[in-house]
Amino acid sequence: MHSVSDVAAHFGRVEEQLRSSLFSILETLNSPSLYLPSLGSSKADTEHVIDFSLPSISPYRFTISSTTAGTHPRPGVGMAMRRMLKDARF
Repeated sequence: MHSVSDVAAHFGRVEEQLRSSLFSILETLNSPSLYLPSLGSSKADTEHVIDFSLPSISPYRFTISSTTAGTHPRPGVGMAMRRMLKDARF
């Protein structure tokens, strides 16, 4: 059987390894190079990524969006509501 101090020391080592691994993963994920497209050396190379016609607006031709599981609209709810309103008319 292991002593309490041996178990505590083992948990400390495991905790440090997990913390180190987590920080490494977070550092990699938070790297700006993951989210920015690679741009060419000239304006012609980047026209597929950046829209230069509107300089005061976010220039990227794509968007990144995310929703949580609870916010997805149920399909067909709008159509069902239209049918109910249509049927309610006199």
